[in-house]
Amino acid sequence: MEYALALPSAYLLGSISWGLIAGRVRRGIDVRDYGSGSTGTTNVLRTLGPATAGIVLMADVAKGVIALLLTRVLIGTALGESIAGLLVIAGHNWPLFSRFHGGRGVTVAVGALAVMSPPAAAISLALFVSTVLISRYVSLASILSIVAVMVIIPTLVALDLAPWEHLLYAFLGGPVILLRHKGNIQRLLQGTESRIRLRPDRTPRVDPDSEGTP
Repeated sequence: MEYALALPSAYLLGSISWGLIAGRVRRGIDVRDYGSGSTGTTNVLRTLGPATAGIVLMADVAKGVIALLLTRVLIGTALGESIAGLLVIAGHNWPLFSRFHGGRGVTVAVGALAVMSPPAAAISLALFVSTVLISRYVSLASILSIVAVMVIIPTLVALDLAPWEHLLYAFLGGPVILLRHKGNIQRLLQGTESRIRLRPDRTPRVDPDSEGTP
């Protein structure tokens, strides 16, 4: 019964597309019609500006945090937490309430990781922020932070500082997010990836695989 309540709730929490809601409320637009066509934080930043993007960022991180805390209370096992983390990422990326068209999964994954493994989340976040400040490539920062998690979690498990079940989260969730950034990886290698800008750009979307978003 606990699994039946906690795990579907994780997916449904992930399915709340705060970027889509923000676009409707603030500008009466569908953010999926602009930029990358994603509902994630970066596309909200490009479309609606930093203030709205900050709110969406916190709301998306909160989805991961709440899903993991709920699972910890109801189930209380590392396996349950890992599965819930994967489901909240799936909900964010393929939301039930938004025609299964969501974000890339980075922000919600960090929220879940903050509950599951605070040290891994802190290192990943520090790498993300420093990479954005230096390169202004959000996609590169996202990719590097996810790869870092896929290294940090096994290291913590090997040192007996984390349960082995967390490997499921790292080695299933990580590749899913990286695959969502496939187009970004190609453009980074080609030198055609767009850098982050703070000024809103509401140019109608042309390429659905343009600049990646969390």
